[in-house]
Amino acid sequence: MVDPVCGMRVDPATSKRFLEYKGTTYYFCGPRCLERFTADPESFLAKKKTEATPAKPGVNMLAALPAVPWTLAFPIARWPW
Repeated sequence: MVDPVCGMRVDPATSKRFLEYKGTTYYFCGPRCLERFTADPESFLAKKKTEATPAKPGVNMLAALPAVPWTLAFPIARWPW
């Protein structure tokens, strides 16, 4: 399970902090995350939905990265031997 506030992994078997909200049980890493979620759960659930949107099929995410010459990526290749 993932803490909906901070994104940390939480083991439901050992977690002492959890809350049931709208029929779903959420687990938290610490008291502050539980407190923040309790204050405004919808803001964290809305954020979770927008972050989980996958890329459109056929979109090459690597195409947006700048091209870097391999000698910059591996500086040891430029050393004079």
